[in-house]
Amino acid sequence: MGVLNSLKKAMGIDPNKMPKALIDMQNHKCFVLMHEIYTISNANRERNWQPLKYKGNEKYEALKKSDSALKIELIDFLIEYKGIYQKWRTDKDIYYHENWLADMIQDFLGSLMRQKIDFTASKLIEYIHLYKKYSPHSVFFPFPFHQTMMQLEKLAKAGKIKSEQIAEIQAITKWEDFTTTYDDALKANKRFKNILHMAGGESDTEQAFRFNEEDPFGVFANKTLAELNPEHARKYNSVLLACSGATQAKPSARFLKNVKTLVDGLSIAQFKKITLSLFEYVSTMKHHDKTVHYPEDDYTYTYQVFLIKDNAAVLKGLVWSYAHFYDSKSIGTIAKLCERCFQKIPGVGPASAAIGNACIYTLARSKGMEGVGYLSRLKLVIKQSNTQKLIQKYIDELSEKLNVTPEEVEDLSAQDFGLDRGEKNINFDDYTLRVYIDRVGSVGMQWIKPDGNLQKTVPANVKSSAALSKKLTNVKTEVKLIAKMVTTARDQLDRSMVNNRDLTWDYFQQYYFNHGLRHFLVKDLLWYIESADQSDTILYHEEQWVNLEGNPVDWMDSETRVFLWHPVFCAADEIMAWRNKLVDLQVKQPLKQAFREIYLLTEAEINTRLYSNRMASHIIKQHQFNALTSIRGWKYQLMGWFDDGRDNDIASKVLKKYGLTAEFWIVEMAAEEDYNEAGIWQYVSTDQVRFVDVEGNPVELIHIPKIVLSEILRDVDLFVGVCSVGNDPQWMDNGGHAQHRDYWQSYSFGDLNEIAKTRKTILESLVPKLKIGKVSRIEGKFLIVQGKLRTYKIHIGSTNILMEPNDQYLCIVPSRKKDTSADKVFLPFDGDKGLSLVISKAMLLADDDKITDSTIVSQIGA
Repeated sequence: MGVLNSLKKAMGIDPNKMPKALIDMQNHKCFVLMHEIYTISNANRERNWQPLKYKGNEKYEALKKSDSALKIELIDFLIEYKGIYQKWRTDKDIYYHENWLADMIQDFLGSLMRQKIDFTASKLIEYIHLYKKYSPHSVFFPFPFHQTMMQLEKLAKAGKIKSEQIAEIQAITKWEDFTTTYDDALKANKRFKNILHMAGGESDTEQAFRFNEEDPFGVFANKTLAELNPEHARKYNSVLLACSGATQAKPSARFLKNVKTLVDGLSIAQFKKITLSLFEYVSTMKHHDKTVHYPEDDYTYTYQVFLIKDNAAVLKGLVWSYAHFYDSKSIGTIAKLCERCFQKIPGVGPASAAIGNACIYTLARSKGMEGVGYLSRLKLVIKQSNTQKLIQKYIDELSEKLNVTPEEVEDLSAQDFGLDRGEKNINFDDYTLRVYIDRVGSVGMQWIKPDGNLQKTVPANVKSSAALSKKLTNVKTEVKLIAKMVTTARDQLDRSMVNNRDLTWDYFQQYYFNHGLRHFLVKDLLWYIESADQSDTILYHEEQWVNLEGNPVDWMDSETRVFLWHPVFCAADEIMAWRNKLVDLQVKQPLKQAFREIYLLTEAEINTRLYSNRMASHIIKQHQFNALTSIRGWKYQLMGWFDDGRDNDIASKVLKKYGLTAEFWIVEMAAEEDYNEAGIWQYVSTDQVRFVDVEGNPVELIHIPKIVLSEILRDVDLFVGVCSVGNDPQWMDNGGHAQHRDYWQSYSFGDLNEIAKTRKTILESLVPKLKIGKVSRIEGKFLIVQGKLRTYKIHIGSTNILMEPNDQYLCIVPSRKKDTSADKVFLPFDGDKGLSLVISKAMLLADDDKITDSTIVSQIGA
């Protein structure tokens, strides 16, 4: 009883409880050898729960060097021993701590099965049958099924599986263990198919690969594959089988090489046609409900899902296969797929982060700069901070490789789509289609007849020609992409203002002014230029650069430095002069530049030294705040009742150029029942803004560069201005707490912040020119509108409304549809939705006798 007694001492196993068959096996040389190896490894660990380590164990090292016959004999013995032990333990309901012997044998078996052993396919198939015999409920546990499959795969690759063994494997795949929809079964089934395919089996190995049809994509994909001819289907089947094993985070070099070899054996055009159609389908697919019923508990659970896990794995592998393709259509389709995969499913998260990350990998590995150009855009539109960080990592890697800055990488990769100063002409036989950037986010198309006149509709010859119709479809797809890229370029310029980039005139000309797409933005912005002996601020007007006085400026040369003009460096008179000039010239800037808010250090902030309380004590909507911080390049983590006891968090933005990190402190409100289904607080409160250096030490505000202080406080003011509950006209009616009523009232109709002050400045010059000018005026923080029925006070900051004579509140909820009432009004910049909302409300209320919305009419007449 020596061996079992030592096991009892080590693990609490009582040999008297064991069946005679197990006791008789204790003196077998295989059991003794296992025990000796166990004893040495067990002595080298401090706690019983720690895993056994065999490295450095002389007995184990000697076993590794022994011949295959001894190892196979040892494996045969341990499988039988474990099988008998497993049945005894299950029958007798042995306690968990007394099951450690089985766990130790399982660990030892797994380690043995990973070694280099000359197995035969028959022996491995025998093991699978034994696993089923000893563990009828699950062939996957507690035996080393995974390692057994690895050995079988090696034999298949080496061509060492015979036809009779192929038949046995085919029979095994029909076991119930491998035909369910559980993950283990699905993965095992795919591995068996792959083994059979490599082994060259006939029948089952030739059957078409089938996607799981539990999601819409699976149905579409199987229908697409069914339309292939047998030869194409067989070859494409090989690729899908290889891709089905894409379970890791990144593709291995071996995977990429294997898939490339398989793809090269296909018609590349046919492969792309099929695969890109799959990518396109997923790019437009919506998530769907999936219901699971548990009959034993009579419980039904419904949740939202985008892709079934095994379908997602194959798609991920297919995306990786495109690391070898660099054409624009492939890269553009993958970028579109990436964006869709990171769109959030409410209460779940990104639709498919795994596929999205695969797309990012493929775009980053593509040759040329087009893939990086898409990554630059995705970094701005994807809201997950960890994904933004991953994209930035790839951009940084490329910048290091090219020995340029990350900003220069974005410049080099910016697509121009063949545009010349924001437009291009495309020939359709005798007709010409003019494509032009109309405004940020909008690209127009205009048909030109052979005689030069315009035509409103698509020409008949284009409609009747299959080739021209297809060409037009491709142009329309490109037009949508150009519109997105214009917005991306605008956002990049806006976010770059904090860095105050210093460009040479030649660089500026090449990558900005003469860039086909960026030109549209650059021409309406102000640029500060300087050389050794002169400087000026310039605007492009009537085909030349002019200064504030309207005089042409043409002294720029290769030594001239160019900066995107920022008002924080200018006197108030100069700022006002430029604002007036832009309005007089009817120049609509693509971003708020001349009218940009500036935030200078106050006396109170000099006294507090390390922090600013300028934006403290506001109640904001946390989810909206989280989304907006991500858009503006900040990092923030949602807080909820489930967290680790934190009652505050920090939204932060790294300012790498300055060696600083800006922090905006956020505090939980933790109001009862103020959280969503995921346990996230609906509302939080704002606190101080501060800066820390690279070591995390606070930096006095007086030492922060003024452009940095201004831009950071502008961001924070934007967060508060957009996310404050004071902006929500229905907040008090939709669950707003009575204890916060004073805050809602004070913000909704209180003092104007800097953004609202700028808005007021514009309204003061704009309103008199509008048709509502005779019935509207500015008084303090309100735009007063004299309607036919009542007089209204529209708060210029929150856009909320009071009605005279008793300051009765008027609730007007903005429509989800785009309001076009203010579109014909000239505004000197894009991007202030609040300004458009004030104007549209004023236009509506000026003709209050024509309002038909019953919810508004009932309030006005009350």
